[in-house]
Amino acid sequence: MTFSVAGVEQAVRRVRATGADDLSSLAAPRLRELLDEMAALRKETELSAARVAAEIASRSEGVAPSESFARRQGHRSAEALIASVESTSNAAAARLIEIGRLLAEEDAREAEQERLAREAERQAAEEEERARRAREAALRGAGGGGGGGGEGMPLPLPLPTPTPRPVPVLTLRQQARSLVGAAVREGSITGDVASVVLDLIGELPEDELLLQRVEHVLRRARGLRLHSVRKLCWQVIALADPQGWVEREKSQYECRRADLRDNADGTVTLTAVLPPVDAARIKAVLDAGVRRLMAARRDPGQLLSDERTAPQMRADLLVGVFSHMAGCDQPATGVKTTVVVRMTIDQLREGAGVGEIDGVNQPVSVEELRKAAVDSSYLPVVLGGSSRPLDVGRAERAFTSAQRHALVERDGGCSWCNAPPSWCDAHHLDPWSRGGRTDLSNGLLLCRACHTRLHDNHWQIRVRAGRPEFIPPADVDRLRRPVPGGRARFEVERDVVMSEDTRTEERDESGRLRSASGNAAA
Repeated sequence: MTFSVAGVEQAVRRVRATGADDLSSLAAPRLRELLDEMAALRKETELSAARVAAEIASRSEGVAPSESFARRQGHRSAEALIASVESTSNAAAARLIEIGRLLAEEDAREAEQERLAREAERQAAEEEERARRAREAALRGAGGGGGGGGEGMPLPLPLPTPTPRPVPVLTLRQQARSLVGAAVREGSITGDVASVVLDLIGELPEDELLLQRVEHVLRRARGLRLHSVRKLCWQVIALADPQGWVEREKSQYECRRADLRDNADGTVTLTAVLPPVDAARIKAVLDAGVRRLMAARRDPGQLLSDERTAPQMRADLLVGVFSHMAGCDQPATGVKTTVVVRMTIDQLREGAGVGEIDGVNQPVSVEELRKAAVDSSYLPVVLGGSSRPLDVGRAERAFTSAQRHALVERDGGCSWCNAPPSWCDAHHLDPWSRGGRTDLSNGLLLCRACHTRLHDNHWQIRVRAGRPEFIPPADVDRLRRPVPGGRARFEVERDVVMSEDTRTEERDESGRLRSASGNAAA
């Protein structure tokens, strides 16, 4: 495996060029430049460390224990050795080894391509040499007839034609891994993102759209945080194989559990693993409670200040729910918190595809959504069918419930940070107090933190072609290039990752449902 620190040295030179001897004296643009260069330096250092980790793993696995590099260093595995040196977990060490192996595959592939190119050049030169010698022999035969000696001169024997080595044929998964390796080498994604995309490759069907799906994720992953990349990958898997996603949900349901464990200090740790549809109900109750408590804390008329953190509030809310259940002798009379279930009218009719539940990161099959929609604590929102008017102009100051649902469908949550819809308020881009209309084109979902931060730092916000855009001030970006917001920033394009076969299956399923029931409604 090749190893070089040239990339690290170049990154170090770029860091030094920022003139960062005294951080307090750096102007804001220079400080941002330093942040970018330090990120590039970490990526280059990670690549070098990954190559070393992969080499250690290759010397530690598949050999006799007495010859294992890790065991001779006093560790049971390469992961344990690397984790002890890096002060990290075995899982993180395993990811580093995987990235190193990916880079090694790219090195080997590149070396093979160079060898094939050299061999092609050599063969071309030999062909040219054969052609030259044949031309010279023909000239000697044609010109030697008058002397009587050249006519019988034998032609030179042709050079043997070399047999080229067969070019190795890569499987689609190998080609997809190569795409990830190239992205890591060029620095467009980190090793952690690469690990998530590699897991995606292992779960996707190996069909003609595999490379297109991976390329799409790699393009969208640039500049996103890790949890957003993971959400992207879940969407791609669900759209690529909806039936497989249904089976995954069944497996998630079978894995549900709740445990209580006594801690050494006398506290008790409660852990639970729940399928997304069930977790959404709990999350909605806790988020609504925290939102209410945070709003009350901002009320200047409060006699006592609430110093609890959000996690402490959730804990108190959870205890309150069970305390009520312990002393309640009558069933609840109504639902105070609803969970919004979203699907298109076609999905509702066909019973196929994937939709979403507000506040849940991963997609949910329409089969599960239709089951949830019959529960009174879930509010089904069907998009694309007939609905109430969504634009009310100056008639109302606050956005209506129907408008808010439409904004959630457009923005997905906070248009900037992708926080859950329950954390967000619908804001007027052109303030209502200054004549702004309460219409979708003048509305935007933002969580309170992003709204305050963007407003205070003079970012401009607009909605163009039905998509929110954020325009930074000149001191952040001199060119003031718009940054896409809402779903356009965090979600995949369905048409890019869905195969025609999947669409055909959905249409077929739609026909079967209608013929069996005579009614397309859920």
